[in-house]
Amino acid sequence: MENPSKRRHENIRVYPKVRIVRTYVSNNNVGHLVDMAWQDRLDGASIDKKHYTHSKKLMFGSLLLFTSDNFETVLCATVLDSNQHLLADGYIVVSFENPVSNKIYDEAYLMVESEVYFEPYHSVLKVLQNMRTDDLPMKEYIVYVQSESQPPKYLTNDAIYTISGPNNEEISFPVLQTEKWPSKEIFCLDESQMSAYQFALTRQFAVIQGPPGTGKTFVGIKIASTLLRNLSLEGTPMLIICYTNHALDQFVEGILHVTQNVIRFGNQSKSEILQNYTLHNMRSRSKSKYSYLYANKKAHLETVYKDMMELQTEIEKCEKEIVSYKTLKPYLKIGNKSYELKTTNEDSIISWLFNHLEEDNDDTNENNDSDDWEKQCEHLNISDEVETCFSEERLLKEIQSMNNSIKYVKDLTDDATESRKMVDKFEKQITKLRNRLNYFKQNMSSSRQLQLMKDVPQIENLYELDPDKRWTVYLTAVSALKDKLNIKMNELLEVQRRCVSEVSEVRALVEAEVCGGARVVALTTSAAARRHRLLQELRCNIVIVEEAAEVMEAHVVAALTHHCQHLILIGDHKQLRPTAAHYKLARHYNLEVSLFERMLCGGGGGGGGGGGGRHARSLRTQRRMRAEMAALLVPHLYPALETHPRTQHYPHVTGMKHDLYFYTHNHFEDSEGLEEGWSHRNSAEARWCVLVADYLRHMGYCAGDITLLTTYTAQAKLITELSKKYERLREVKVRVVDKFQGEESRVVVVSLVRSNKEGNIGFLAQHNRICVAMSRAKEGLYMFGNMDVLKSASTIWSAIADKLKEQNALGNRILLRCATHQHVTYQVERPEDFENCLSSNGTCLKNCP
Repeated sequence: MENPSKRRHENIRVYPKVRIVRTYVSNNNVGHLVDMAWQDRLDGASIDKKHYTHSKKLMFGSLLLFTSDNFETVLCATVLDSNQHLLADGYIVVSFENPVSNKIYDEAYLMVESEVYFEPYHSVLKVLQNMRTDDLPMKEYIVYVQSESQPPKYLTNDAIYTISGPNNEEISFPVLQTEKWPSKEIFCLDESQMSAYQFALTRQFAVIQGPPGTGKTFVGIKIASTLLRNLSLEGTPMLIICYTNHALDQFVEGILHVTQNVIRFGNQSKSEILQNYTLHNMRSRSKSKYSYLYANKKAHLETVYKDMMELQTEIEKCEKEIVSYKTLKPYLKIGNKSYELKTTNEDSIISWLFNHLEEDNDDTNENNDSDDWEKQCEHLNISDEVETCFSEERLLKEIQSMNNSIKYVKDLTDDATESRKMVDKFEKQITKLRNRLNYFKQNMSSSRQLQLMKDVPQIENLYELDPDKRWTVYLTAVSALKDKLNIKMNELLEVQRRCVSEVSEVRALVEAEVCGGARVVALTTSAAARRHRLLQELRCNIVIVEEAAEVMEAHVVAALTHHCQHLILIGDHKQLRPTAAHYKLARHYNLEVSLFERMLCGGGGGGGGGGGGRHARSLRTQRRMRAEMAALLVPHLYPALETHPRTQHYPHVTGMKHDLYFYTHNHFEDSEGLEEGWSHRNSAEARWCVLVADYLRHMGYCAGDITLLTTYTAQAKLITELSKKYERLREVKVRVVDKFQGEESRVVVVSLVRSNKEGNIGFLAQHNRICVAMSRAKEGLYMFGNMDVLKSASTIWSAIADKLKEQNALGNRILLRCATHQHVTYQVERPEDFENCLSSNGTCLKNCP
């Protein structure tokens, strides 16, 4: 690597010199302690705590690479623990991907951290590494792109399905004879939904594409419900996979009316309804035949962790405190030399290491005070293995106690002379203790230890050694003690590894038994990869993937097993596509093209138009947006999109003349105050959005009716901060476009952010984010942006601008309308106009009730 001392390169952070210290137990996990500030300690420099405690650095699961030979060899690891206490001291705990030898403790390493969060990819890559070509699920479609989809293997030619009709009557029909099915009205579906529903139930590989508001989740739940009603699925539960926890909760809640024999994996569910269906709760309530064995194995493992933690405490005491002579004596035989102190009382080693600091002091009483203090230190932090007699923590408490005594003496003693004597006495003793503390910290520092331990003295009489040589003997003996403790730790580590393996095996048996009795198992794509082994045990024949267009192809494949006979993918590649961290990988290697999109577009590797794949059906009628909002998406995004008549009955937005409006401006985005340039914000737009939302709340809209939507995280943070100044906005949602796909709101206020003289609009040129931003609102949509900049950078924005002009919905002034006197309007050209309007009790200059 060129210039390894440079801290930050593209997509990576570099830590030039780190040391791997030792095995470390953290949160019932075992990893290795890494000292990132080792060079600073060696140089005697202060540790830059802010550098290590950066909120986005070194997160759990982050990928790390270690090299000691300029990447001739590399050790791969992930962050296991990076709590603030560890980071503040320059430490993290890592887990190496492969077993490592004790030689790692002898080298200094260059450590590289990927800025891309690795955890979602980790399990997927492991699954793919272990997957055999002949076991690849659905390979005839995924690999060989078979043009015709056959019926699922579990369906026979004479299979009959039964559904409930409009009046709860049972209606039966032959599944594979679609011409004999009931009408779409019986199923409460429109024509395109009916086509997709039929196709999904009769083909082993099916793709359903649906523009915003066309009922993708509704159709998906209907498909799942039909299958659950007509198939036993005994021992082979249906598998429901979603990209987000929100979509997963929504889908699972939708099938509870058919079966409550559902298990929802993960602990990120925000649904109160589903709490009783989580794997954790189901497992704790179950009476598995393996429960006793699991409890026994887990208890044994916890005992091992307890032993390891105690041993770790012993090692840390050796590093941070003074070990007593009693503990250290067996280790004072160094090479062919044996060292021994004359006295064996616990303060002897303290006197031997420290007393030269006060040897010129003739004050007998003060020396006696010192002796008293040493006696108070006896048996400090005693454990079965290591006894210590000196610690920084204890010394600081003693100093604090003396400072308190000085204050007490000054407050209560009437005799000024006597008071001064006592205060002087305490202050001298405090000075002495501080000298000891500084001397202790100096000799326990990494650089000092390396310097002192170079040559063990040949003189066996410990009292003839100068102070530096005494510390050399002491530290060498402590090192031998730590070696013994580390040997014990390695022995426990072997036991821990066996126990973890046994607990994992038995837990898998318990979970397979619990889940095997379920009819539906539901989890996110990332959880599916982590639980691949369990999914293999469950032998799921039917897999439904919602939000499939947002998921990388590899993540979907990793969630499947060779037992899969029926795969249904539901999504919309024209909203959000998979996000790859590296632009070149996304574009040149098609990582941004999902399996869903590849199958929809005829099996090729690129994007393109919709509906071309033989395995796909598309929904056409949207029921969410007003027709004028949907018109912004036609034809450049959805050529065949239709709007259901029911949207004509939506009420107009109270207090606004237009239900749809784009406010264009020339305020440039902020150029300062943004960290590392990864996001963007526009203060002017943020203020506008907040004022519009506050006005709508004043007009009677509930907080839950309004969403403040933006395209950048930095802008969302800014809007959130501004919203705190307005009492009415405390509960109003502030969301980033990428996190709001699949959701909707009565009124949406959008901040597009990008506005600059270079004409750079970033990902606002991408159809996907434009689509999501403009398709979340039901009744009212208000957008803020620099249309001149947007049009100059993107043809799609030019088309949108033309559509807005046709509706007289583009301009640099917003017209408010009195809710009482419909003919009275108020023109807003500046943010201050909103404030003036609200100060006059609304939009009307008359005395409105």
